[in-house]
Amino acid sequence: MNRRELLAAIGAAALTANAAKTHAHGFNPDFIESLRTDANPYGLLVTAAGHCIGKGEICLAFCLSLMGKGNTELASCAQSVNQMLALTRAIQDMAGQQAPLIDQAAAVCLEACESCRKACEPYAGRYAKFRACAQACAECAFECRALVA
Repeated sequence: MNRRELLAAIGAAALTANAAKTHAHGFNPDFIESLRTDANPYGLLVTAAGHCIGKGEICLAFCLSLMGKGNTELASCAQSVNQMLALTRAIQDMAGQQAPLIDQAAAVCLEACESCRKACEPYAGRYAKFRACAQACAECAFECRALVA
C-alpha cells in the first residue's frame, strides 16, 4: 500500500465513522460543518449534494422496483426524486467550480430538494431508503438555503 492509498483509506474510514454517527442520530449540522474546506467556500454544498445524489439513486432504484411490482402510488415520488437528482448533480458541479450563478441555481435546487423530501416522507416510516433520501434532501436544502438567504 502506497502513501496515497493509505491516506485515501484513512479518509474513507473517518467519513464512514462520521456518517454512521450522523445517521444514527438524524440530521447533524455539525457533521456537515466539519466537512467544510478552505480551498472551496462551497465545499459543504458539494458534500451535501453528493450525499443527496447517492441516497437519491438508491431511493429511485427502490421506488422503481416497487413500482415494477405494481405499486403505482410511488410514481409521483419517483418523478420528484428524478428531478432532484438532476438538479443536485448540477448544483454539485457548479459548487465545485465556484460558478458565478451558484446562488440562482441553489434556489432551484432548494425547491427540488424540498419537493423530494416531501414526496419521500409519507413512505419514510415503512422504508429506510425513503427516510434516508428525505434526510439527505433536508441536508442539501439546508446548504442551499444558506446561499439563497
